[in-house]
Amino acid sequence: MDLTSILPEGTSFAFWEQEQRYEQELHVDCNQAGTSKEHDGSIETPFPTINEAAAAADPVRTV
Repeated sequence: MDLTSILPEGTSFAFWEQEQRYEQELHVDCNQAGTSKEHDGSIETPFPTINEAAAAADPVRTV
């Protein structure tokens, strides 16, 4: 039981929000050398800056 969903009177709160799901996760490592053309945002080759990751992001990707 998730205790964060218990109301003061002891009943459970019914959450109506759905968890967001993303098709792809973009990674950033500011210590990464190279240009963004050499990186695709994967865990193996993360973007060197948050700006480059943000430019590549869209509604189905999270940074």
